[in-house]
Amino acid sequence: MTDKSHTSQSTSRLSGPPVNPKFRSALDELVALAHQGQSQQSEVYNPSDDWLTTRMPILDDLPQEQQAKILEEVAELEKIAEEANAVGKAATRVWPEAVVRLDNGGLDFFSQLGVVRRPDLTQYFVDGFEANRDGIAFSSENQELFSEVFEYISSAMRSHFKDADTIIQTDRQVADAPSRSFHARQLLFGVRYLQLPYMWRQLTFDLPKSEYNNTPDIVEVTIPNWLEDLGLPDDLKAKINESGLTQLIFKAPTKGLSLHLGFDYAGEHKMGPLSI
Repeated sequence: MTDKSHTSQSTSRLSGPPVNPKFRSALDELVALAHQGQSQQSEVYNPSDDWLTTRMPILDDLPQEQQAKILEEVAELEKIAEEANAVGKAATRVWPEAVVRLDNGGLDFFSQLGVVRRPDLTQYFVDGFEANRDGIAFSSENQELFSEVFEYISSAMRSHFKDADTIIQTDRQVADAPSRSFHARQLLFGVRYLQLPYMWRQLTFDLPKSEYNNTPDIVEVTIPNWLEDLGLPDDLKAKINESGLTQLIFKAPTKGLSLHLGFDYAGEHKMGPLSI
């Protein structure tokens, strides 16, 4: 009997695109730096909930003048939302960049970058598996483009880890069953969207501090304002705009990586480690 497994696999329409060596190298470097992590002496190395909340723009704690401006913006956003709804669309924002303290003491957050997106903005790179059945495979064109983007991400990581600033590291545990739990690390670029590490903590379990510096099983890297914060040259930004991937959730399960570019919605970050 002739073994047709290799032939059928290579001709399957599910076969993934060929792997660009430059892309693989850039991806491996990014993951290695994420495993290295932030300086233990940095204030953004596993900061406390208090550290996060005291730096949030909580509406009730803001000066009266600033509160009034925010409420004016609320009225404007409501009008925009009504106009969008009238034509069957969803508004990108429903509330200003302010946190609302609830009667029960909880905090309410509102996305500034939008929660509605196209499913094709989640793309997969499953190294070592020819057939990618999990979703949209990262194309050869995207590999070529993002090999350069990943180099800028790695450069920014290297710089911020050296200066012990800007990137907030949060080490947590996913699942709590013995031998079936995972060390997950979130790396958030910037201190603007502090709801992301704050909410991530509510959805995961405590990890013993003695394990913070261990190599994580899963890494979630999130850069909400990546087009502005990475120092990308204009020609590269133009290529990104042309590709339509100004927002991207990139999954590399075999690398333990979930990369979020252009999102501040907590729901996306909740799924980060769960889908890896």
